[in-house]
Amino acid sequence: GRWPVVNYATRAIVPANPRDVVPQPEERRLRLKQRLSDLAAKAAADPDGPTGDPPVPEQLAPAQKIALLGCAACRGFCCLSGGEHAYQTEESVRRVMKSDPEKSPEAWVGQFLSYLPERSFEGGCLYQGERGCTLPRSMRSDTCHRFYCRPLRGLLDFVRDTPPEEPILVTAALEGEVARIVLLDAEGMKVLYPAPPPSPKPDAPGQSCG
Repeated sequence: GRWPVVNYATRAIVPANPRDVVPQPEERRLRLKQRLSDLAAKAAADPDGPTGDPPVPEQLAPAQKIALLGCAACRGFCCLSGGEHAYQTEESVRRVMKSDPEKSPEAWVGQFLSYLPERSFEGGCLYQGERGCTLPRSMRSDTCHRFYCRPLRGLLDFVRDTPPEEPILVTAALEGEVARIVLLDAEGMKVLYPAPPPSPKPDAPGQSCG
């Protein structure tokens, strides 16, 4: 199958996000709205100003996919610092707004806010949902696109220079305690530890849960 039984060597030990997913407090959403409103107003007042990095394509190279899956194994330790700003700057908001210059700053702010999840990691970036970033890739900040922690930079260099023939083992740990162990390839991620819950077995004929 896709996940053959072989002896894997750990290729990266990444940090582990230890926080829980909780409902978003309204005051945090309001702070994000105010920041986005300020940035959008500044971007609209200087539409020809700098736009930071060029837009990132939705389809990534295999090496980038594997590196980002390593980030998913960590569950976004670095994203926790995104708080109520999501690393957005005047430049990154201007880049997004240039994709539809006819749309008002208020409408753009509304579009940003429409991607907020109901629940996110406690105290982290408001777009840091349980299954990853809820913002489309094209609307994320330059920092979100550009930053790789040191372990992920090493992993990215490894898979870029030597495309792996077998899945890669990545361990997520915090203060020496292992939180997750996963296998990665360009198609996805398989969690080895903690083991995922077993799929429920269908009821036998003539049986019911009642």
